[in-house]
Amino acid sequence: MPDWALVTLRLGLYIDLTLLFGIGAYNLYGRWPARPSSRRILVGLAFAGVPLTVAAFLQMTANMLGTSLAEIDAATASMVLFETNPGTAALGRLAALAVAAVAAMRFRSTAGRGIFALSAAVALSSLAWSGHGAMSEGRVGWLHLVADIAHLLSAAAWVGALAMLLLAVFRSNDSRTAVEEAHAALDRFALAGTVIVALVLISGLVNSWILVGPDNVAALPDSLYGQLLIAKLVLFVAMLALASANRYFLTPRLGTALAAGDIRSAVTAVRVSVGAEISAAVIILALVAWFGTLIPPAAA
Repeated sequence: MPDWALVTLRLGLYIDLTLLFGIGAYNLYGRWPARPSSRRILVGLAFAGVPLTVAAFLQMTANMLGTSLAEIDAATASMVLFETNPGTAALGRLAALAVAAVAAMRFRSTAGRGIFALSAAVALSSLAWSGHGAMSEGRVGWLHLVADIAHLLSAAAWVGALAMLLLAVFRSNDSRTAVEEAHAALDRFALAGTVIVALVLISGLVNSWILVGPDNVAALPDSLYGQLLIAKLVLFVAMLALASANRYFLTPRLGTALAAGDIRSAVTAVRVSVGAEISAAVIILALVAWFGTLIPPAAA
């Protein structure tokens, strides 16, 4: 049986850190206005990452030792915290979150946004040391770790951009000026989105090659890990289809509607599409949080 407490905490961390880095990164390349509400969201995400990190670390420690949370004493927690990779990762994440929280308060400045994005990237990347990314050794281990970090960052950039685009199309409220701003944001994301998706795909293939192995591909449907991975891939293809529809059909349609002065149906279509895309992303994060607690086929 899966440890649902750990899976839930991992999902909370994935969502929190994904949005933290993704929204911060989008504000760097998307030229999105640094509104006070955006800064408050980022500060909130940085602070929320602290209790999530502590709770996930304690639950992971209990699982490692085969005990309950109540049975973990200070000496045991200290040993795991300072003498294991997941413990070091948790400490680094907490430090990065503190820097991110301070930088988010100065988000209007270019330096503040840069420092925020870097610290958020460190916080998100630390997840690689408490998952499958740290299981391999030697050159393959380094390749796996780099690919895992690249996968985390590129996926977060995609999800963060979707969150900002969703915010833009719902904020528009059919106001022409706001819709024009949302259309410009969708249009600007086209090139960046292509690069991000390519990074997600390449890093995902490297991770799958290492964790699954060519000899185990045919047997994927026979294991829970394989079934969850297949579900993730199906949702990823659905996200690609929605992203393509946004770029090649819905965004141009919105531009045409702006020129014609009839924007209501075009805005609704974009809202539904972006909403469906980010919903698929959240389900993927849930699947990753789950199969990240399972033994991959290559290690079985």
